[in-house]
Amino acid sequence: MELDDFLDKIKERVVYVHAHNNFGEDEHRALDDGSLDWKAVLDKINLAKVRKIIIECRTPENIKKTKKALEKYLE
Repeated sequence: MELDDFLDKIKERVVYVHAHNNFGEDEHRALDDGSLDWKAVLDKINLAKVRKIIIECRTPENIKKTKKALEKYLE
């Protein structure tokens, strides 16, 4: 199933987001350091229903980068 089709099916049911990115492996990189267009994903889901965004990065630097990127996106 294509990502957009999947998101269309679940977008009203998403209540938790695990925020990290990668290049095909489960690398837990910063959001801006990977192949997933994370902004497009967040644009598709109903953020009003999201209770928590959990940052799942491996390094303190990537946690800070992801937090900053999310804060900017959610302004």
